[in-house]
Amino acid sequence: MKNQFSFLILAIAVTSTILGGCNSNSTSSLPVSTSTSLSNPAAPSSPVAASPSPSSHSLPILAGELGIQVSVDLRANDGPVEDQFGGTCSAFGTAAAMDNYIHSQGTNKNVSEEYLWSLYDQYSIDDAVQAATQNYVEEESDWPVDGRALASVKGSSSFKITQSTDLQYDLNAALQAINLGHALVMAIQVPASMDNCDDMVDPTSAYTSGQHVIEAAGYQLDDSVAGGGYFIIKNSWGPQCGMSGYQYYPFALCQRSDLYCYFIQLDGIAQKTN
Repeated sequence: MKNQFSFLILAIAVTSTILGGCNSNSTSSLPVSTSTSLSNPAAPSSPVAASPSPSSHSLPILAGELGIQVSVDLRANDGPVEDQFGGTCSAFGTAAAMDNYIHSQGTNKNVSEEYLWSLYDQYSIDDAVQAATQNYVEEESDWPVDGRALASVKGSSSFKITQSTDLQYDLNAALQAINLGHALVMAIQVPASMDNCDDMVDPTSAYTSGQHVIEAAGYQLDDSVAGGGYFIIKNSWGPQCGMSGYQYYPFALCQRSDLYCYFIQLDGIAQKTN
């Protein structure tokens, strides 16, 4: 069982909160710690409310009406699977989506989760996205996840989010965004099956009381899976979890009244050469 944390998470909205904390399989503590634009399709930013609205997250998945492909897999644009330290999932989930976007634009660099975390250190999804919007995030090669980097370190380049869209609990909007090539920052409540690192998370699995932030790196529509398909998620519990760090997360989990799925789309990232 991953360690449970009891910190307050500010759900991706400044005015709302989610109780609980990032699930993690690591107990290590955090060490003290003029731009070129990369453009992709689309639109503004905002953040996760305290409880999901069934009317906004239980709509049927109708590929034909949505005009989306049956399957989209963006894992080829991902950076390496990481093992988060402590309750820092908001930094790891946000950095994963940033890496995917950066790679999709032909730039082979990854941002540092540790550097991003050092900018806000608040166990907050909203603060993670805001920190990466208000500040340039250094490269992982200069700020690796091992405590070696110092605050004075500046790499050859750094990145910041220039635009993002708060999709809230809208499954259909999330699928449409992924269909257009956007990996998403995804906030969830953790089912026990996910906590056990099952490849396909059991859609009937009980809620563990933990909360987590991950990257949605694709989807598969499949009527044989509860809810009509599943998201391909990149976790931050190391490559030993699931399928080399990835798991399948059925749509039905997002449609349950006792759980939520919340999505943020990254629409633009700027690169600065230091």
